[in-house]
Amino acid sequence: MWAGETLTGATQDAIVEIIATDGMTTHYGQITHLQGRRIFPAPGLVLYGEYLPQAVCAGQVWSMKLKVRAVHGQLNDGGFDSQRYAIAQHQPLTGRFLQASVIEPNCSLRAQYLASLQTTLQPYMWNAVILGLGMGERLSVPKEIKNIMRDTGTAHLIKLGFLWGRGPIPNRYQDCTSLLRRCWLQDSFAVGKFFCLGAGSTGKCH
Repeated sequence: MWAGETLTGATQDAIVEIIATDGMTTHYGQITHLQGRRIFPAPGLVLYGEYLPQAVCAGQVWSMKLKVRAVHGQLNDGGFDSQRYAIAQHQPLTGRFLQASVIEPNCSLRAQYLASLQTTLQPYMWNAVILGLGMGERLSVPKEIKNIMRDTGTAHLIKLGFLWGRGPIPNRYQDCTSLLRRCWLQDSFAVGKFFCLGAGSTGKCH
């Protein structure tokens, strides 16, 4: 909670590592340095409403002038507490940047893999949900689907997908090979790939 108490109000010179982005105007990051000093643990923040000066992806490091505030929220009709959820996700801050310049422009290996996977899944109707459940990509899931998952108590599945999605990629695909072979038909393949990515286990297509 110290971040919400000490970093709000004044403009902050910070170094921010991007951990997730929609590629447009919503960016999740971690403040690794503040006023030239490294800070630990690195508080998370969400930047809304502005495009960065160049193409953005997870893994990049940016120098920014930030105007941030602590996350505030009220219970919605389903009893969802956005403030408590943000703090549980280690993202106690939200705000905007006044200036930004990239320090490290390279994307992380995970971001490169996700870009390739998004291209592969593009033909399928539920590609965003597959990415959300299989790889924990919350930003890819439409808002109405997120709301349904929150109201039904299944939003944690995306978090589990993120944790599982950080495992060794070659091992996961090796484990999935037999399942995908049995699901080679177009419709069955999409379903098989969904369960393969989401569950990380071998199985049979019926």
